Amino acid sequence: MDALPFSVYDFFGYLAAGFVVLVAATAAFLGDATIRSNPSLIEDALLIVLAYVAGQVISTISRTVLERGVLARALGSPSDRLFSASDGWRARLFPGYVEPLPPEIQARVLTRGREQAGVGAPGRALFVHCYARVRRDEAIAARLETFLKLHAFCRNMTLAGIIAAVLLLLGSLTGTAQTGQLAPGVWVAIALATATGMFYRWLRFYRHFAVEVFTGYAELPDDRLAAP
Repeated sequence: MDALPFSVYDFFGYLAAGFVVLVAATAAFLGDATIRSNPSLIEDALLIVLAYVAGQVISTISRTVLERGVLARALGSPSDRLFSASDGWRARLFPGYVEPLPPEIQARVLTRGREQAGVGAPGRALFVHCYARVRRDEAIAARLETFLKLHAFCRNMTLAGIIAAVLLLLGSLTGTAQTGQLAPGVWVAIALATATGMFYRWLRFYRHFAVEVFTGYAELPDDRLAAP
């Protein structure tokens, strides 16, 4: 009974993104005076529930639209980029994300994958195989969990910033936005800047997650990778 109902990731991964969107929607269509008012305990509880639900929805949409849509089609997943050379505009705009693994690590991963699972080419199958093996190591599993939560948080906040900017822009165009001392347009710019920053942080942590999977797979002793 003494345990908190939300984990740290629930707060940062869901509640934070949900609050950003709810606050933006309120300022855009109801005015900032509503935000500054003193809600009752019941209203506080309802707000937390609404923010959590909104955060869950944002997480689902961000994974579908940003991760499986925009990222996969425009930049490629980390499991693919780590085995291919940097090229063109991707290398100029996202140099850290598209940087491949050292050739020696690539060769070791591919050789082990071919010998242990018959998967000797980059792709989803190789990543799933490597991930299933390295997560048995407690130290690697802990790091993977950290990177997974960080990249999901940044992904969710990227979409939350975009949604907030759209809501504030709509409120500004319809004349309902009231955002205090700073004009709605300024908050739109802040939201877009935040979304951009979170997008780059998302790419960073997403890549770190994949790097941890493949380097762990390449460096762990054979007996630690053997199927049970």
